[in-house]
Amino acid sequence: MVRDWAMPDDVTPAARKDPAGDDIVSPSYYQRPGGCLESFDAFAKTYGYDAAVAAARFNVHKYLYRFDRKHRDTVDQVGDLRKLAEYVNNLINLVSNRPAPH
Repeated sequence: MVRDWAMPDDVTPAARKDPAGDDIVSPSYYQRPGGCLESFDAFAKTYGYDAAVAAARFNVHKYLYRFDRKHRDTVDQVGDLRKLAEYVNNLINLVSNRPAPH
């Protein structure tokens, strides 16, 4: 069941770039024209609080688990750690703005 709740304004961070200038956390392919929601925000609005918390927790685990297994290059490892931090921030924002029980 989709819950009616609003994502806080600070869930979507400013784009962060790697040393080569590529967007790490908020790539354009996760966005839609006209400033619409990013993928995670759209997921949270579509599937609700519980699903968004589960998705954020999964991604925290994924990026923590693989950052040094998937990449040998420090720049790429740091990129995965930045993604990890973004999902931790999403989780903090979700829990901080938890909808009231019905």
